[in-house]
Amino acid sequence: MKKQILVALLYGFVLWATPASAGESWLKSSGFGLMFHYECFKEQSAGDFNKAVDSFDVERFADAVASTRAGHVIFTIGQHTGKFCAPNAAYEKLLGVKNGEWTSRRDLILEISKALEKRGVRLIIYMTARAPMRHYRVIAAMGDTLPTINGKPAGPKVNPMSHPRKLKGFRRSENQAPNPVFLKNWGDVCGEWSLRYGKRVSGWWFDGYKDEMKAAYEPLQKERHNIDTWLAAVRSGNPAAELAFNAGAHPLISLCTRGKLCPHQTFTSGEQREFTFKNKPLTPKNFPAPDGVTWHLLLSVSDGWGAGTKSRFDAATLAERIGIINAQDGTVTLDVPITANGAIPKAVLTTLQKLGQRRTAKTFKLEKPLTVSNYNVFNGFRGGRSYKPTVAWVNTVKPDIAAWQELVGWNEARLKKAANDWHHPHAATLKGGGYNIGITSRTPIEVIARNTKGFHHGYLHCRTAGIDVIVCHLWPAGVRQQLGEADQLRDLVRRLAKEGRQVILMGDFNAHAATDKPWLDKQQPLLDRRKVGDAKKRPEDRFIVDGKYIFPIMNRILEAPLHDLVHERFATAHPKPTPAEALQLGSFPTRVLAHVKTPELQRGFLERIDFILTTPALAKRCVSAKVCREPAVLESTSDHYPGVAIFKPMAENQ
Repeated sequence: MKKQILVALLYGFVLWATPASAGESWLKSSGFGLMFHYECFKEQSAGDFNKAVDSFDVERFADAVASTRAGHVIFTIGQHTGKFCAPNAAYEKLLGVKNGEWTSRRDLILEISKALEKRGVRLIIYMTARAPMRHYRVIAAMGDTLPTINGKPAGPKVNPMSHPRKLKGFRRSENQAPNPVFLKNWGDVCGEWSLRYGKRVSGWWFDGYKDEMKAAYEPLQKERHNIDTWLAAVRSGNPAAELAFNAGAHPLISLCTRGKLCPHQTFTSGEQREFTFKNKPLTPKNFPAPDGVTWHLLLSVSDGWGAGTKSRFDAATLAERIGIINAQDGTVTLDVPITANGAIPKAVLTTLQKLGQRRTAKTFKLEKPLTVSNYNVFNGFRGGRSYKPTVAWVNTVKPDIAAWQELVGWNEARLKKAANDWHHPHAATLKGGGYNIGITSRTPIEVIARNTKGFHHGYLHCRTAGIDVIVCHLWPAGVRQQLGEADQLRDLVRRLAKEGRQVILMGDFNAHAATDKPWLDKQQPLLDRRKVGDAKKRPEDRFIVDGKYIFPIMNRILEAPLHDLVHERFATAHPKPTPAEALQLGSFPTRVLAHVKTPELQRGFLERIDFILTTPALAKRCVSAKVCREPAVLESTSDHYPGVAIFKPMAENQ
């Protein structure tokens, strides 16, 4: 009994500890994805079923997906036939069969998840919310509510897929409330896969979550096994897994415009036939989803779910419609036909590849030298005391774009006025005041996003000089919290890169890069000072492990992919740096702080927590990047040193 209570408590923690805010969802930065109704094995013998699954060429499939530049895949693990393309001991035991009869010997989902992960593509599993309906035997074995006629069991001789229009009084299993026995069993089945796949599966898309199941949520709360416990099992391998529930194709239902189908829903199922409904475009603005639910549209690119050989849409139409939805923080999944061996019809794949190319076809050409600077100005230029010497220094550097952190008490109007002092007529800030961050530029600024959701401070995303510039200030409360911030930045940059944008991400990251480990490990005064407070954190939130810094935050962000310009230029100039040379990378603290008043004291506390990061094409144009430790005035203007990067223009043939 104690073990059962512990499991229940654990499942409850998993379910309710998950991030459910749409502001935190990676789906918003996925752009578009592909869905595959892989059911080539339905109604086949066990031998033919396994032969079909064994024929699937995972690497070719993953390469094809990557060639379209899709951000995610929804893959059907099984549907109403009751057969699944992955082993599952819980399902096999309930059904009284051996592996290889109703579940494939090959774990196709595991192999696909690994292949997609290597290519930076997320995986969502398609699964039924109820027992597979095509076979009475399966429904009964799973303990789900049996089909009825006029409220009485229909029995095994009646087709469980019958329709009440043809069989008077008939009700399918999915059109009745689920029961606790089934929810326990289905939790065992889904939970086994969830624990096996872990974070390689980023979400679940559940079909057949009808109104009757929605209505049963509250009455089932008094039961030991209910919808909460089932979904806790679903998320047991990845507590952050996204969840969608589907009850039909009407946009008010599939896009949740009338509300969530389930309290745990994090994205809409989105099932539709077209990009419009009654001549009204299906967009987040026209059919809004509830707060905390990411807007997601799902429709077939060919002749129907898993069917067809050609695309119904040309690449230009797809790019335009998906672009409109993305701009409103929505995402799209296109259902794509697939053969038993994992091949996508050539004509369909060609259209999808053209779609990907169109989305990344925005060309960027750096036509003249570009200088960018990044500076944390310590509580609003030290309350204004260091403003004039800072401006004097900025005017020696003459940046074209400047990023600012700790503009404490400053609003956008104040920054715009001040920016004239360094000849930047354009400026933007994250907030109207408080602990602010900002961007100033010689060229016009278009604000793309001001985001504080999921952040202690936030990030400001602007477009200027043809570049997407993101300025951020991360908060080092703990590893888990800061990883949440890092994930948002990484996913944002990934989305922009897939669209062909050139990105500069810079700011105060309050985190360390793994490339600094050789000299950071030797900063014992710094480690001694920080480890006292760090030890008070939960083990999973500590930045210092076994007496040394770890690097999960910057590792996560650099996955985008992004290049660390200061490190790369330093490594080129100093392939084997001396200890003194390595310390020139330190961006914090300056000698303005009391505990590092002298160069000797400062030496043991230096660390690099401020970065200028760019996408690969821009990194290739970088000719200089450094932490500015001179002139001497920079020791007193802030507690951080500024960073500067210079890019050369592209030649005509580049």
